[in-house]
Amino acid sequence: MKTLIDAEQKWQNEALESFFTMVKAPDGDFDAISQLSKTLNEPKSLKLSIEFVSRHQQGKQAFIERPRLGNVVFPQLLTLPQDTLGYAYADHMTKNGLTQLQASQVDNDYQFFLAHIRETHDLWHIVTGCDTSIIGEIQLEAFYVAQLYASRFWLALLAKNLLK
Repeated sequence: MKTLIDAEQKWQNEALESFFTMVKAPDGDFDAISQLSKTLNEPKSLKLSIEFVSRHQQGKQAFIERPRLGNVVFPQLLTLPQDTLGYAYADHMTKNGLTQLQASQVDNDYQFFLAHIRETHDLWHIVTGCDTSIIGEIQLEAFYVAQLYASRFWLALLAKNLLK
């Protein structure tokens, strides 16, 4: 029993440490976000998120097919008409000095879910109209919470931005 209590205390300490590291980190510090994600996205929360998304046929199909964003070439997208998602995405990324996050290997639904969130984050800024300010990030995270299961990770991201 003591081992279980020690493990829970260790997890709580790691969760608080990663949360405060992220609060202190500059905006867009993906290492801090990744550490918080690794600490808070335990299998039970991820399973609940995947089950929540899979309640709808389109979500279920995404976990079967596991579509990925792939390598995006911003200069090519900037040749598209200005009223397209591709142009708006490339314009947003270049104006904000952002680069596409590198795609990682996915071998299971948990990895796909996290990779999909990471790869499409900036696209959702365009689709929702939320800018990249703290307020815009809070709005986008609230959008995520409404679309996905409200796990500890999403609530921690919201709290982090409310504290900044």
